[in-house]
Amino acid sequence: MVDRPTVVVIDDEEGQLVVMDAILSDDYHVVCFQSGQEAIRALEQWPSAIVLCDQRMPGLTGDEVLSRIRILYPNTVRVLVTGYVDTPAIVRALNEGNIFAYFQKPFEPGDLRLTVERARRSQEVRLENTRLQDEVHELRTRMEALIHERTTALEDENRTLRDLAETDGLTGLFNSRALQMRLRDEQERVQRYGQPVALVMADVDDFKKVNDTFGHLAGDAVLKAVADAIRRTARQGDFVARYGGEEFVVIATASTEEGATLLAERIRQAVAGTVVEVAPDHAVSVTISLGVAACSRAEGPTLHEALRRSDEAMYRVKRSGKNGVVTWSQLRHLLSTRGQSVYRPRPAPKDATPN
Repeated sequence: MVDRPTVVVIDDEEGQLVVMDAILSDDYHVVCFQSGQEAIRALEQWPSAIVLCDQRMPGLTGDEVLSRIRILYPNTVRVLVTGYVDTPAIVRALNEGNIFAYFQKPFEPGDLRLTVERARRSQEVRLENTRLQDEVHELRTRMEALIHERTTALEDENRTLRDLAETDGLTGLFNSRALQMRLRDEQERVQRYGQPVALVMADVDDFKKVNDTFGHLAGDAVLKAVADAIRRTARQGDFVARYGGEEFVVIATASTEEGATLLAERIRQAVAGTVVEVAPDHAVSVTISLGVAACSRAEGPTLHEALRRSDEAMYRVKRSGKNGVVTWSQLRHLLSTRGQSVYRPRPAPKDATPN
C-alpha cells in the first residue's frame, strides 16, 4: 500500500486543527501542531510534507515559520492560512517563504481540499522533475566517464588549455566552472569512500564601497589580496576557488564541520590582518564573512545543498555585523529554537543553475 501524502497543519487554535484534520484525514496523513517551533523541529520526519500554517500565532508568526521551513526543508510545499487581511505578511510569505498559495479563514471544506490537492500535484511534478534531473545527471556522469577513458592519450596536450579554462584570470584561483566539476568529483568520493567533506563560503565585506569609492582597479587589488590570504592559509589538498564577484569557496577535503570551522577562523584572521593600498597615501583594512557546512555519506546532504547551506550561514554573518564565522549547525539551531526575531533569510536566487 502506497503511503498517503503528509499534511502538517500549524495553528494555535485546537478547534481549527480538529476541523482541518477532519476535512483532510480521509485522503492525507495529517499531523497537527499548535506551535511553529515545535513543527519546525518535527518536520525532520516529513521533509517533503505539505505545510499549512496560520499567520497569527504567539511567538513566531506564520510568515516567519514558513521562511524558516523554506531554508531547512526546501522540498516542502508551503501554504499560508490567514484569518484577516494582512498584505505585508502575505508579501513576506511570498518573498521569503516562497509559499505555494494562501487562503483565508473561514473557508469552505471544498476550497481547503482543492488547495491541498493542487499543492500535492505540484509536489508530485516537482519531485518527478527532480528524479528526471537525477537520471540525466547520472547519464551525463556515465558519458563523461566514457569520454574520459577514450581521451586519456590526449590529456598531456590538453592540460594547458584546461588549466586556462578553469582558472580565474584575476586571482589565479580556480573559477566557478572548475568548482562545479570538483563538487561533482568530491560527491562521488563521499559516496564511494565515505570520506566527509566541508565547504567554506567567504564574501568580502563592504566590497561595493571600495569599488564605488576608489574604482574597480582598487577592487581588483582587494580581491587579489584576499585570494592570496586564503591560498596561503588553506591546507595542502584543499580546493580554493573564486565563486564569482567577491565570493570565494574552499572545499576542505576529508574534513568535518568542526575542522572546517577552525580553518575558516584561520582564514578570517589572515584576511583581517591584510591592508591593501587602494590609492596614493590611502589603504583599507579588509575583512570577510564566512559560512561553513559539511557533507558525509551517513548524514548527507549533497554537496550542492551544502554549498547552499554555507551560503545561508555566510549571509547570517553579513546580517550580524560581518567579519565572523557561522556554521550551518549554528544557523539551524537558531532557526529551530529561537523565539520571535527580526531575522530574515537570504532571498532564494532567481536562477540557481550553475554557469
